[in-house]
Amino acid sequence: MFQCVISRIVTQSCAYFQCGISRRTFQSDKMIRKLFHQTLLSQYSHRGIHRSAIMLVAVTRGHKPVVSKRLLSKSITGESSFANRLIEKWIYEVEPFGKLDINVPFDVEISTLNPQEYPEMNKALITILTKEDGQNDKARSFADIYNLKIDLCSDKKNLTVTTDMADGIVLPVTCSIKLPLKFDVRVRNKQPCDVSIKKTECDDIDVVLTRGDCLLKNIKSGKVAVECGNGSITSDALLQGNIRLKAAGKGCIKGKRFQGSTVECITEAGDLHIDAVYADKSHFYSCHGDIHLGSCHGSTDVKLDTGNLIVDTLNGDLSAAIDDGNIDIFIERHDKVDLSCGEGDINLKCRKDLKSDITVIADSVAVDDDIKFDHKTSSHAGQFKHEGFLTSQGAGKIYAHTRKGTVKITCHNWLSSLGLKFD
Repeated sequence: MFQCVISRIVTQSCAYFQCGISRRTFQSDKMIRKLFHQTLLSQYSHRGIHRSAIMLVAVTRGHKPVVSKRLLSKSITGESSFANRLIEKWIYEVEPFGKLDINVPFDVEISTLNPQEYPEMNKALITILTKEDGQNDKARSFADIYNLKIDLCSDKKNLTVTTDMADGIVLPVTCSIKLPLKFDVRVRNKQPCDVSIKKTECDDIDVVLTRGDCLLKNIKSGKVAVECGNGSITSDALLQGNIRLKAAGKGCIKGKRFQGSTVECITEAGDLHIDAVYADKSHFYSCHGDIHLGSCHGSTDVKLDTGNLIVDTLNGDLSAAIDDGNIDIFIERHDKVDLSCGEGDINLKCRKDLKSDITVIADSVAVDDDIKFDHKTSSHAGQFKHEGFLTSQGAGKIYAHTRKGTVKITCHNWLSSLGLKFD
């Protein structure tokens, strides 16, 4: 009979909850708490109680949302599951086009609502999770430490999430937020934390972290700006938009596919590795780190103080300047290529039939026998200057200058650029 009463109360409360009614059945909550307390004191097993009944016990804080519920997890089962790690949860009714502004001192995970469950894209789900066991008293006490504040403006377009918590406190807590597909995101944090943003198609993503890593996955946005004071930036799958990424300290930038009108990536002492870049204009800079670009399209500008540059395949323009390091590049199609090294070697890989004007200034030049290099040699500031063309005169131009090093021109093809190895 006890379980029947619980089931009836849970069914009624969940019905109100799903319909988005802000009023609550406090009498039912009191009954659940009373029955729950009696069960713990009794000799009967309490494993048959539905977990949802216990989660409906809590009352909301004074957030005054349009549609909101605060749920506290007090799981009484011994099994390890997602629900065991739930501390709190809120649901807000929002407009499909809006903006999230979040500043909390713990990890943040932002993703898009499931379109099958929320076809109208008018909800914001905010969940606080912990790696601690949900039945641990310590885990349940986290809610009294961070004091999450959620503000939703009257037009339901601006959602702000902040906390009142003393500096220096680190909690094993994650704030997971599910938003409409077109919701803009702004993240600010001075505490050590990691941020992940997945599967969104908003107009603006703006993330600034003092310490921590940022993960971007399947992003289509008008503008993407991420700055990590001491952390790495990783883009999994597609990152589309006007992109600006900056990783300070030893932070690295890694990406699969960047696509947009402008792309700018800057590292301080970390490496920069992007598999494919499709942009009208791209700029890459590193103070002390290697830069590795896979398939590079458009007009690209690269500057390196100390480090090596590798471009697997170039289709477009390239201007690269390195003070101390080597350049390795495969030119498939190009208009203008300008390469400059202070101390380092330049390895130019090109197709056998590539047509281009070329000027090379170096201590020495080595050319494969398969490549036709028709040129004239002269002296230039104590080095050798070679001016001519590859195969025949063409519309493209290549300029390669190393003040202390060697220039190599080797025969290469698309299959070789894949780096496949056969036994």
